Amino acid sequence: MRYLYIFGYCTPELLKSNETHGWDTELSEAVFIEASSESEALAWGEEISRRFIERLYGKQGLNWDAADYAHWIESAPEKEWTAKQLERFPIVCVGEHPDLSSLGFEKRSPRGQK
Repeated sequence: MRYLYIFGYCTPELLKSNETHGWDTELSEAVFIEASSESEALAWGEEISRRFIERLYGKQGLNWDAADYAHWIESAPEKEWTAKQLERFPIVCVGEHPDLSSLGFEKRSPRGQK
């Protein structure tokens, strides 16, 4: 089955702004994961999130788990996004990583601001 996994993160610049101003703003990324269960997709999504943050922060060493970013399986993606938007999300199977450059590191709107 295919699950849409969504995870929050902060760029180094956003993290600094959050700390300076007391904000808690997060950006988000999404990837479809082919898995046998929602829990399996969520667990693999967490691994994708870790790799994403490792690449984003490099040697600065931010730990995605310790940062306690939001992450979830979207229960009704077709209610949140158009079919065209959903087509842009990468699709992987458990054990595969998406091309992290396809996630882009571009600044995306926080959830709810598309």
